[in-house]
Amino acid sequence: MKSTALLMRFTMGMLTESVTLFGRNLEQISQKEDYDELLKDACTAGYADIVDLLIKAGADTNVLGGRGPYTPLIAASQNGHARVVQLLLGAGADPDISDNRSNAIFAASKAGHDDIVLWLLAAGADFDQLASRTSALQVAAEGGHGQCVRWLIAAGADLDRQAEGTALYRATRKGYLGIIQQLLVAGADVDLQEERGEKLEDAPLHAAASSGRAEIVECLLNAGVDVNAYGGTKKTPIAAAAASGCVPVVKLLLYKLQASGKMRFGPALGYAVQQGEAEIVDMLLAAGASPDGDPEETLDFHSLKPPLIIAVQEGNEILVTCLIKAGANVNQYFSQYGRSVTPLYVASMNGHLRIMQQLLDAGAAVDGKAGYLGTPFLAAVSEGQVEAMNMLLDAGADVQARSAVSKYPALVIALDKEHPEVVDHLINAGANVNNSAQYYGSALQAAACKGYRDVTEKLLDVGADPAMEGGHYGLAIVAAAAKKHVVVVKMFIDRDAVTKEQAGKATEWVKEMIESGDDRSDEFQEILAMLSSVVE
Repeated sequence: MKSTALLMRFTMGMLTESVTLFGRNLEQISQKEDYDELLKDACTAGYADIVDLLIKAGADTNVLGGRGPYTPLIAASQNGHARVVQLLLGAGADPDISDNRSNAIFAASKAGHDDIVLWLLAAGADFDQLASRTSALQVAAEGGHGQCVRWLIAAGADLDRQAEGTALYRATRKGYLGIIQQLLVAGADVDLQEERGEKLEDAPLHAAASSGRAEIVECLLNAGVDVNAYGGTKKTPIAAAAASGCVPVVKLLLYKLQASGKMRFGPALGYAVQQGEAEIVDMLLAAGASPDGDPEETLDFHSLKPPLIIAVQEGNEILVTCLIKAGANVNQYFSQYGRSVTPLYVASMNGHLRIMQQLLDAGAAVDGKAGYLGTPFLAAVSEGQVEAMNMLLDAGADVQARSAVSKYPALVIALDKEHPEVVDHLINAGANVNNSAQYYGSALQAAACKGYRDVTEKLLDVGADPAMEGGHYGLAIVAAAAKKHVVVVKMFIDRDAVTKEQAGKATEWVKEMIESGDDRSDEFQEILAMLSSVVE
């Protein structure tokens, strides 16, 4: 074995060969430095006999630094070498030297080496010494190392140390019931929540509810936990349980909430809807949860949309029906970070036709303002949802409506979003083909810019004005030429829909593009030739 060979060479005075086994070069470093580094490597590997010889040869048992940012005792403790730990402690190794990222008792506790934890405690190690802001008890609890936890509790370790969660929180999050019970019996604070700025992080009950472990939730409830604890991303334990989809946990918490006399649901109903948990939705509504969401909730980064909007977004007809029957506001307006929606707006954008009909039947405003598009009808147009668009038109939607932000009319929105198939429906519904639009100037210019020859011709057929000016390109013929849509330019010319002056403007624009961009493509040359037939 490697350790036996090394020991034999070491005892025979063949240090150079021994060092070679550990990858050392004695010609470059001193004997003292080499002994210290050899000691760390021997402790890491667990070569107790070599460790003993190196200690007797004068190696520093407390050396910190060198090739590894740890001490020999940290190395041995982390790797579970109990005999080596005993040798080091017997030689006077300080159990509390730390490299800030670890210390001996932290390393042993994290790895679950309970025998070494006991040796270190007997040597007087500081059981509350921190490594990376965390204690030995916290990492032992998180790792599920019950015997380490038992020794540390018996030694008097701080049960409620906070930094990314107490020992109880960590054990709860990982589901270690035995350790949870140990900590509770020892007096750990069952309700302690870490502060982050002005807000509180999750309590142990949040973690238990999220895990869906009913036995752990029951254990905490029996310990007198605050069932209305508020904090973290899910806000309330009942919301965490709803998000996990665990019916037994939800039942347990609802029972305790009712017994407490104060029922704060938080976003529980929203999470249940989001997960499609119909049974939990029914339970929450029956217990008194508002179908429009908790009115006490304030918006933040983690806030959910109202339950009905979530159900609509998910396309869950059963839950939409359930929420409407429970009295949900079908015109509820939700705005967050500058974006706003209503149930009908969301349904129209996603093309959920049966849900749209449910909402309309329940009194949803067909032109209710929401979103950057402005109305449900324009939302349907933007997504090419033809059936949804027609349903809204039948319900009286304003076909001349303009988007809230760009101020585009429906025809331009359809073309801008590349849904030319919508144009015929809009024309048949009476959309004004000569409504102006900021960037495109008009629907005709938008169609020409996108290269939709048939749509462009259709618009001309129904009265779109090719001389209408405005927008980025000024004229439809200029837009077609600038975007190199040869067939559209040809169509304009074949229909005599281009005047000499308009052709001249298009020619100037193309020539400027050629000069500025050195674009001498065949399309531009062909377009210039066609335009010259009009100009000359």
